[in-house]
Amino acid sequence: AQDEHKDAKVTIKMGKISAGAMFFFAVTLTFAAFDWMMSLEYAWFSTIFGLIYFAGGVVGIMASLIIATTVLQSRGYLKGAITTEHYHDMGKLLFAFVIFWTYVSFSQFILIRYPDIPEETGWFLTRWSQEGNVKDWSCWSLAVPLFHFALPFIILMSRHVKRNKIAVTFMAVWLLCASYMHMYWEIMPTVKYPAFASPNFGAVDVLIVLGMGLIFVAGFIFNLKNVNLIPVGDPRLQESLDFQNY
Repeated sequence: AQDEHKDAKVTIKMGKISAGAMFFFAVTLTFAAFDWMMSLEYAWFSTIFGLIYFAGGVVGIMASLIIATTVLQSRGYLKGAITTEHYHDMGKLLFAFVIFWTYVSFSQFILIRYPDIPEETGWFLTRWSQEGNVKDWSCWSLAVPLFHFALPFIILMSRHVKRNKIAVTFMAVWLLCASYMHMYWEIMPTVKYPAFASPNFGAVDVLIVLGMGLIFVAGFIFNLKNVNLIPVGDPRLQESLDFQNY
């Protein structure tokens, strides 16, 4: 409707609707994190768990946006609409939410570690210690902050990386893989709760993600046929096209 009528009232209306939708999204996302993941270990709880899930989701969607933009441009779309300035801006948002994810994840860890209450520390002990002959998750526990924060933080800090389409796209793919590593680390140790589950990463784990991911990509591509890739009716379009970083 916005592209057809070019009426600013449509934009204002969508902004008002999105304000209420943000609250609805925050509530449903938090309960999704509680029901799908935190409930696997029903004796443990964390009030910040939903926020960690949200932060990781934003990292994933920003990475997907960068990859989708690069692929579309390689296919001849979005010529002149997406410039180096836009890649720089998307890279900054990706960098910012990597830091935010680290902030909320570390907040959960330190708030549990400091009081050292057995009912709370068990979640982290499950992902570190070893029981009997079962392999522990200590390597995964070290790899998650390394690949999801430390290395991306150092690399994405560079202005040159964020302004290089190939480099920032590589980091987007990197962080999608790191996001999956983080989710696997959060879910798999407690799938047999209260029994201890050891790392058992295999072909099935890769194929499930590829299958679900391809369904998402297929839906994304199908919807592209029915919409404009550039919002020609948006009153802020020219401002976006002229955007520059400083």
